[in-house]
Amino acid sequence: MTQSVNLLQGVVGAAVSGAAALTGQKHRSGPNFQMIAGGALMVECPLGLSFDIMWDKTGGDATVVTGATAGTKIASGVLTTNINYYIANPENATGSFAVLFAPLS
Repeated sequence: MTQSVNLLQGVVGAAVSGAAALTGQKHRSGPNFQMIAGGALMVECPLGLSFDIMWDKTGGDATVVTGATAGTKIASGVLTTNINYYIANPENATGSFAVLFAPLS
């Protein structure tokens, strides 16, 4: 875990992902997740891997974050509540992993 996130501030989103795209999927490597709060966020995940975050929307999914890694800062308004997102295109993952999103202080 990176030291830049104070988990006592609370996690506002969490996701899980496999090391590669799910069977029959082009990009998706995990199930949908939603944020419980918005604002500027910090990504917490295992060091050394990167991934995209995609919006699961009718008519075609959209990439909202590209190349996220441990410590990536996401601007306010990029990930919002009541939207289905998923982890996609993981790189350098050797197995399943978890991603946490914490508010920036």
